[in-house]
Amino acid sequence: HAFTLSGTTYIPEHVSKDEGVMMHAGDSLCLQTPGGGGFGNPLERSPVEVLEDVRLEYYSLDTARHLYGVIIHPDSLTLDETATREKRLVMKSQESSP
Repeated sequence: HAFTLSGTTYIPEHVSKDEGVMMHAGDSLCLQTPGGGGFGNPLERSPVEVLEDVRLEYYSLDTARHLYGVIIHPDSLTLDETATREKRLVMKSQESSP
């Protein structure tokens, strides 16, 4: 990644982090980082891990349902294992359809 501070681009020694970047009143900072496109099929992600991500507000109940096929009770934020299995079976069948 690279920092652009007041028109000057700076690439840190350690690609994933940096510290001690001095800023002053009126400075602007543009930070560019690599994308986080994910890894693997979302339907193979552990439902328990998806639940934890929802609890941490990394994404919504709708995202858990529509992208990961994980059904979470909205009031208790608990996993519905049966509904999750069924939802994932439907989604997997749709994946393999032409």
